[in-house]
Amino acid sequence: MFDLAHLAPDQIERIEIVRGPRAAQWGWDAIGGGIHIVTRDLHGPNASLRGGRWGRAEAHAGVGSQGEAHGVSVAAGYRRLTGFSATDASAFGHDPDADGYWQRHGSARGRVALANHTAEAALFASDADVEFDQGRTDARTLSGAFALDGTLAAGWQHRIGYGHAREDLDTPAFDSRFESRRDSLDWLHTVTAEHSTWLLGLSWQRESGRSLSSFAGPIIDRSRDNRAGFVSGFGQFGTIEWQAALRLDDNSQFGDATTGSLAVGHALGRHGRVRASWGEGFRAPNFNELYSPGFGGLFAGNPTLAPERARSLELAVEWVLGSGEIEVAAFDTQVRDQIAFDGPLFAAVNIDRSRAQGIEISHDWHGRNWSSRTALTIQDVYDRDTGLALLRRPDHQFDSAIDWHANDHWRFGVDVQVLSERRDFDRVLGGFARVDLRAEWRPDPIWTVQARIENLGDRDYRLASGFQTPGRNLLVTLIWQPSADSER
Repeated sequence: MFDLAHLAPDQIERIEIVRGPRAAQWGWDAIGGGIHIVTRDLHGPNASLRGGRWGRAEAHAGVGSQGEAHGVSVAAGYRRLTGFSATDASAFGHDPDADGYWQRHGSARGRVALANHTAEAALFASDADVEFDQGRTDARTLSGAFALDGTLAAGWQHRIGYGHAREDLDTPAFDSRFESRRDSLDWLHTVTAEHSTWLLGLSWQRESGRSLSSFAGPIIDRSRDNRAGFVSGFGQFGTIEWQAALRLDDNSQFGDATTGSLAVGHALGRHGRVRASWGEGFRAPNFNELYSPGFGGLFAGNPTLAPERARSLELAVEWVLGSGEIEVAAFDTQVRDQIAFDGPLFAAVNIDRSRAQGIEISHDWHGRNWSSRTALTIQDVYDRDTGLALLRRPDHQFDSAIDWHANDHWRFGVDVQVLSERRDFDRVLGGFARVDLRAEWRPDPIWTVQARIENLGDRDYRLASGFQTPGRNLLVTLIWQPSADSER
């Protein structure tokens, strides 16, 4: 439900991505994997200014204090982008005016030790205006969470947490307003045995959505509950590692669903490892996919959607070569009732049967002053009934990042992305190669200047038919961070 586009990069410490169906462990939203975004704990004050082409201007400031028994962080920021025309001449209803973006956001988080427990709380709020050819959408987001975790006995820890998220989308040009809410309550137990660790949990979630649009369709006011119980474990016997999970969901709208996963790994001497994994996924359509009025009738929801169900297999080999590590993974994922947008009005629909097969080769290398990360994906993602490739899915994708730590003051990097051609609604999108350059200068421990040239070759490419992408542009960031023990 939360739109990651409204999360400020300055608040992110790192992003962890796990591929493959993880619904048995993380819930039915994780049908294709999981994204874990870790936000920063601030140590002292910090501030940053960022500017670039198309009227891009950003400001961010925060302050925090961290100790053994407590911690607190508060941050706020502002982003503005005058922008360029989001659509090109081939788009329906094209208007060549600039489509900008404006946002202000704030966040707070804290923790305090209570005997053998720790209480944590976090809050994030955002107010954004997103312009498009026919008008603008005002997106207001609020999310908060509270958790209490601690030790119940030797080898037995638990965590109970409550979360709330809401998003209000108001589009005056289409007399459209859509409100969505999500409340969740989780109780997790971690039990550590001699050769294994087990995670047991109970989960409850309530979603609600309300449409106040009179122009695009009938007013909708719906809610649903989801209750779940799950168990997962991992361990090691000699050179064999294993991980397993089982989950039962009871959804008030779509009924029961049972999902499971199993993974086994085996060490190949001191430098190698082979692993195999199998997993199931289940994802109920969210309220936007079901009930959103869309934009003037386009990209509207579909209340008859069925939930997605997936099964996935993966075989992989990992090998350490000197200062680097190479991994080769083959995958095969089959999905029933995959949710996509199709038809003359681009409405939400189910694809009866789809399949993704392929191989991914990745290499990580770390030298004294140099490091690199490279990945090549070769895949075939298609509708099993028609044989057609799914929209916007490349057969080949190459990504690479090379970094050079010249000395204590200078760092440089280059990012390369190459995509093959992709099928879209009305045409085939051409393949492209994009190169970005990065540089960082740190004259002292307090000040940092970062510069980034995006789309160095000024390539004119499309990620979606009718929608433009940024040309060559320079982005400069100034960071002030006086706390020597803080991390960037």
